[in-house]
Amino acid sequence: DIKSLIDSGDCVVVLDTNVLLNIYRYSPDFSDFSLNCIRAVQEHIILPATVRLEYGKHCRAEFSKMKSKIKDAQKTTTDQIKRAKDKVLATCDGLERLQFPDIGELRAILAEQLDEVQSVLEGFFEDRVNLEFVSHAWNNTDHVQAIVSWWDQNGSIMQSPTQEDIYAWCEEGENRYKKEVPPGFKDAKNKDGVRKFSDLILWKELLRFAAKEKKNIIFITDDVKADWWELDNGSKVFHQKLIAEFNKTGQQIVPLVSHEFYSEISASYGIEKPDVVELALRMTDADYCRKI
Repeated sequence: DIKSLIDSGDCVVVLDTNVLLNIYRYSPDFSDFSLNCIRAVQEHIILPATVRLEYGKHCRAEFSKMKSKIKDAQKTTTDQIKRAKDKVLATCDGLERLQFPDIGELRAILAEQLDEVQSVLEGFFEDRVNLEFVSHAWNNTDHVQAIVSWWDQNGSIMQSPTQEDIYAWCEEGENRYKKEVPPGFKDAKNKDGVRKFSDLILWKELLRFAAKEKKNIIFITDDVKADWWELDNGSKVFHQKLIAEFNKTGQQIVPLVSHEFYSEISASYGIEKPDVVELALRMTDADYCRKI
């Protein structure tokens, strides 16, 4: 029960960078829902300095992508239908070469049906343009940046690591990664320099904050690699080595991925879920793959 933990006064919520950046990648409905959940507890959220730095580096690019994605949504889908139509009608040529009868009639019926699909799409966007769905407020305002600015102004950013801290943590990271001690060892091959230790630096910030401030932490991350989570009887659980290391601070950590966090906040604080959000939150990985 996240609300009970927060109301206790000895617990803070910490967001990983990927949680903030993923908001730009959702549909407008899902983005609004996730932001409403975050706003409900924003006074209890603390950002590690590493998260604030990484978010600042990538937020403009992700915001631009989101604006383009909304603007180009109709064109992208129309292009997909056109390509599908071309491919389907091209198969009729092959049937015609094989002397199948009535191919002209088949071609005409298929073209008519595919034109109907296009009409459905056009009607969908016409309705939603009238409701200002596609010309969503995200085109003008970066709502994530607004919340992050609030945290900046209200001192909700952890103390920045010193150069000495970073040097020591990177040196420690070299030894940890060789032994595959989490977190971050999965980044060793794909990143270089200090960047490959960003997860470890984030983790060190959490440990230091919890020990110094005597706070339990609800940690939200969408990084589900094996250097954060492990399998236990087929289910993903937070890595036991991380839990053991965190327990040395004298505090407790409650790890969640963002969709679990949003579900909990929605239920506890009465945040309304649009139907599309309810579907997405209930969808398992297997469901998602089947739909694709």
